[in-house]
This record gives sequence, structure tokens and C-alpha cells, in this order.
Amino acid sequence: MKLVDEVEGRKGVLFGVPLRDKGSKIIAKNLLSRPMLRIGARGYGFPFNLSVKDGDERIFEQLVSEKEWADVQVDLSKRKTVPKQVMVELIVPEGQKWSEGVWIDYLDFFEN
Repeated sequence: MKLVDEVEGRKGVLFGVPLRDKGSKIIAKNLLSRPMLRIGARGYGFPFNLSVKDGDERIFEQLVSEKEWADVQVDLSKRKTVPKQVMVELIVPEGQKWSEGVWIDYLDFFEN
């Protein structure tokens, strides 16, 4: 992933290119056991699937458009225990023949 100074008025944005067969993975540590995860994301040139896993279990998935920013919130308090880390996957949808990139504006944990 590469840090970009500004994208459409959003400062300090990460840009990455998920591999078509494997996607990209981000390990996010929740050191303070906050109950909510939020992610600001947008596809660049194509939509992509944003998935959140707790261990091997997928707890959230959403198709993120290339046309507008998605401000995603995942409620972790519904888990048996709030996870200390999650894996965020950026996945090129099956059958999509090409991909360009993914913008991540923010990825953090917070109190509601």
C-alpha cells in the first residue's frame, strides 16, 4: 500500500492494488477493545468486496463502489468477546476480469 497526500479532499489516504486471485489483507489491532470498527473506502476503477474476519469467521462483508466513498461501521460488541484484532480483506469480485485499486481513508476502532 502507498500513502497519498490527498484524494478528493480526504487527507492521508492509502492506495493499494488487491491481487485478483488473493486480494489484500490488513491486520487491524484493537488494543483498547473498542466495540466499533469503522472504515472509509472506495474502489478505484472497479468495485471490490470489503470483508472483516474475526479469526477464521467472516463477520462482515460489503461491496464497495468505485463511484462513491463507503463509510462502513461494524459493531463488534455483538461478538462473544470484542476481538483484539480483525483481518480486513480487500477482494476483487469473482468473475471480474480486471482491477485497478482501492482507497482507504481511515480504518479505526472507537466507542459508539
